[in-house]
Amino acid sequence: MHVGKSNHDKDDVVPIRSGVTRATTPIGGWVLAPDANDPNKTHATLIIEIDFKGPMPDFAITAAFSMQGMIIDKLRKKLPAFLDKH
Repeated sequence: MHVGKSNHDKDDVVPIRSGVTRATTPIGGWVLAPDANDPNKTHATLIIEIDFKGPMPDFAITAAFSMQGMIIDKLRKKLPAFLDKH
Protein backbone atom coordinates (compact mmCIF):
# COMPACT_ATOMS: atom_id res chain seq x y z
CA MET A 1 0.00 0.00 0.00
CA HIS A 2 1.28 3.44 -0.86
CA VAL A 3 0.02 6.44 1.08
CA GLY A 4 0.85 9.63 -0.79
CA LYS A 5 0.66 13.26 0.06
CA SER A 6 0.98 16.50 -1.75
CA ASN A 7 1.71 20.01 -0.68
CA HIS A 8 0.79 23.29 -2.23
CA ASP A 9 1.90 26.86 -1.71
CA LYS A 10 0.36 28.22 1.47
CA ASP A 11 1.69 31.78 1.16
CA ASP A 12 -1.90 32.96 1.00
CA VAL A 13 -2.68 31.29 4.35
CA VAL A 14 0.54 31.92 6.27
CA PRO A 15 2.30 35.11 5.25
CA ILE A 16 6.04 35.10 4.57
CA ARG A 17 7.93 36.47 7.60
CA SER A 18 11.48 37.68 7.96
CA GLY A 19 13.71 35.24 9.85
CA VAL A 20 11.48 32.22 9.12
CA THR A 21 12.76 29.56 6.72
CA ARG A 22 10.06 28.02 4.58
CA ALA A 23 10.19 24.64 2.87
CA THR A 24 8.21 22.70 0.32
CA THR A 25 7.70 18.95 -0.01
CA PRO A 26 7.16 18.33 -3.71
CA ILE A 27 7.26 14.55 -3.24
CA GLY A 28 6.45 12.58 -0.12
CA GLY A 29 4.52 9.67 1.25
CA TRP A 30 4.59 6.35 3.04
CA VAL A 31 5.13 2.84 1.71
CA LEU A 32 3.34 0.30 3.90
CA ALA A 33 4.22 -3.35 3.36
CA PRO A 34 3.02 -6.41 5.29
CA ASP A 35 5.63 -8.39 7.21
CA ALA A 36 6.22 -11.67 5.37
CA ASN A 37 6.63 -13.57 8.66
CA ASP A 38 3.95 -11.94 10.81
CA PRO A 39 0.56 -10.91 9.39
CA ASN A 40 0.01 -8.64 12.41
CA LYS A 41 2.98 -6.44 11.52
CA THR A 42 3.57 -3.85 8.83
CA HIS A 43 6.79 -2.22 7.69
CA ALA A 44 6.50 1.54 7.14
CA THR A 45 8.97 3.55 5.08
CA LEU A 46 8.77 7.33 4.75
CA ILE A 47 9.97 8.73 1.44
CA ILE A 48 10.15 12.51 1.27
CA GLU A 49 11.86 15.26 -0.67
CA ILE A 50 12.17 18.58 1.13
CA ASP A 51 13.30 21.80 -0.47
CA PHE A 52 14.36 24.22 2.26
CA LYS A 53 14.11 27.76 1.00
CA GLY A 54 16.94 28.91 3.24
CA PRO A 55 19.31 27.77 5.98
CA MET A 56 18.00 25.19 8.45
CA PRO A 57 19.95 24.08 11.55
CA ASP A 58 20.64 20.35 11.86
CA PHE A 59 18.90 20.11 15.25
CA ALA A 60 15.66 21.41 13.73
CA ILE A 61 15.77 18.88 10.89
CA THR A 62 16.49 16.04 13.32
CA ALA A 63 13.62 17.10 15.59
CA ALA A 64 11.16 17.36 12.70
CA PHE A 65 12.04 13.95 11.29
CA SER A 66 11.96 12.26 14.68
CA MET A 67 8.31 13.31 14.98
CA GLN A 68 7.33 11.64 11.68
CA GLY A 69 7.04 8.23 13.35
CA MET A 70 4.26 9.60 15.53
CA ILE A 71 2.08 9.81 12.43
CA ILE A 72 2.14 6.01 12.19
CA ASP A 73 1.15 5.74 15.85
CA LYS A 74 -1.84 8.04 15.23
CA LEU A 75 -2.81 5.93 12.21
CA ARG A 76 -2.57 2.75 14.30
CA LYS A 77 -5.01 4.23 16.85
CA LYS A 78 -7.52 5.45 14.22
CA LEU A 79 -7.41 2.43 11.92
CA PRO A 80 -9.64 0.03 13.93
CA ALA A 81 -12.56 2.50 13.93
CA PHE A 82 -12.09 3.13 10.22
CA LEU A 83 -12.09 -0.60 9.46
CA ASP A 84 -15.23 -1.12 11.53
CA LYS A 85 -17.08 1.44 9.40
CA HIS A 86 -15.78 0.19 6.06
